Amino acid sequence: MEISSDKKDILEKITLGNYYLIKGKAGTGKTVLGVLVGKKLIEMIPNVNKKVLFITYSKLAKWQINETINRLINEKILKKDVKSRFEVSNFHSIWWDLIKNNRFFLGLKKKPTILTKIELEIIRDKFIEFLEIDTNERVPPSFLTKNGTINKNKVDDLRRIIDGVGLLYQQWNPESFGEHGKNFIKQEEFLQGVADKIKARNKDGFFSHDETVYWIKILFENNINVLRLFNYKYPIVIIDEFQDIDYAQYDIIKKIKPYTLIIFGDTEQTIHIWRGADLNRSDDLIKYFGLSNEKIFELTTFHRFKDLPPIESHNLNHSLDDPQGFATCKKTVKINCKQIALEAIKKNKILAILCRSNEEANDIVKFLRLDEDIFNKGIYAVRLGAENSPYEKAREIAIRLLKKEESDMFSYISVDIFEEIFPDSFEIVTVKSIKSDKKHRYQKSKSILDQLTKSYPFALKELVLAILEAEANRNWKFDKDIVNCLKFVVKSLLKDSNKWNDLTNEEKRILIDNTIIQYENMRLSNLPRQLISVMTIHQSKSREFDWIIIPWYSSKSWINFHHSNYYNCSKNEDKNLIHTARTRAKELVFVLKTVNYLPIDDFL
Repeated sequence: MEISSDKKDILEKITLGNYYLIKGKAGTGKTVLGVLVGKKLIEMIPNVNKKVLFITYSKLAKWQINETINRLINEKILKKDVKSRFEVSNFHSIWWDLIKNNRFFLGLKKKPTILTKIELEIIRDKFIEFLEIDTNERVPPSFLTKNGTINKNKVDDLRRIIDGVGLLYQQWNPESFGEHGKNFIKQEEFLQGVADKIKARNKDGFFSHDETVYWIKILFENNINVLRLFNYKYPIVIIDEFQDIDYAQYDIIKKIKPYTLIIFGDTEQTIHIWRGADLNRSDDLIKYFGLSNEKIFELTTFHRFKDLPPIESHNLNHSLDDPQGFATCKKTVKINCKQIALEAIKKNKILAILCRSNEEANDIVKFLRLDEDIFNKGIYAVRLGAENSPYEKAREIAIRLLKKEESDMFSYISVDIFEEIFPDSFEIVTVKSIKSDKKHRYQKSKSILDQLTKSYPFALKELVLAILEAEANRNWKFDKDIVNCLKFVVKSLLKDSNKWNDLTNEEKRILIDNTIIQYENMRLSNLPRQLISVMTIHQSKSREFDWIIIPWYSSKSWINFHHSNYYNCSKNEDKNLIHTARTRAKELVFVLKTVNYLPIDDFL
């Protein structure tokens, strides 16, 4: 790899003990420069216990940074021993480690664990039921109908507050958190009640990712020695994708005040305005830390492409004003995605399908996994993203099976798990089931349930075998990492199966969590070349692909044809979304455009 002249100039000027802001558009090599800067600075510190902390936005971006480090080692630009001086993390992971290691300082009664998506939904729905009993006193008026009931069209915002964000709004004020916070301005009493509920849950050891940053604020403010130890261990902090951090994360950065701080960002890729990212955050950073012009740099050499990749637009000529036309248009989108995917496979191109919403991504990946043409190529579409990753799916299954006494556990094993893993629906099975496949699934599920009462590890092993058997009997693909992750858990638990029954449920859960994290880290450090990846645009940050598809370029929502403003050209955030998606491609961008929607260049 040849280091461009702009990078060499910046590297020469950066020294220990200073703060810098480095701007760079998509494809200018910000990640490479970040690694090179970290290498230069950490080599100036002889104490091997001190490290570079390289913080990014997501696990996928974390993988991309580690991949860059490995590539620079292979090209002899970095020495192997330098890698051990880097710690690459995302915000949630670094905060979570601090909370686990310092829980006694925070007054947490039990070892903290992250709730699964299903567990969080159960807690949230119970709280909403409680609110519906006494809506007038507890729920902000903007969330109520004229009849005083909760407005179903706004319930998603309410759910998000209850999941954990309400604690942030109560601590840092809702106006600091974009569009989602506006409905909760001047609702102090309501937010206080929600915050108290979240903190009580946290005190019992149960967290969502959302509220971890609150506890870091409390930890650093009340335990100065913890902050000092943090700064001692990480004298160099590099922050990637700065343009998308929210007010709470920014507040923590200001509290840390590391010895050396390197910030990377690109305002044109600000795509989290809805949750509190601010286009003016970089200006505030410059003012707060007093950065002079000599401490602000801009990368100008493009590596991913010299010019923006060309766009191949496919028009979807179906009316979106009625249910039939809407459904036909969505089906056409999936067929188009399949045809482009087959062409990508033929030409050995890495393809990503970048969606506006999780619902859109889930629908498309399900269609591709059911398709015989793609199945016969031996390729399966990989669904990437936080809650939708194969590791989180495996975690949900493994933890739910710990609750063997639940009355609906047989239904969960015999139907829900199969529907979670496979792109198909499964009928309920009973002892009276006659068809051979249903009868077989009943017997397998009954055996797994019986085994759960005797030996959880062996029950999990039996489940894995049942899933693999089901796949062999049907023509569709699923993400093998879900099952491979469960197999890894089984192998780990069987090593000490005698100790399993002596553990408390809390200890069992933590052991499963740690084992899955171990598998995930192992996989992300050696991720195979995937030909078809499906994710949201938000989840694609810091990634690059040969081709990308923007599958539903429309003002109409993928979820409901009555809803508009899916992509809204009057919003900077949506323009940045399209720009971010487009700049993930090295060669070609496919845009599937609905009828009468403006050309993408006009949108931008």
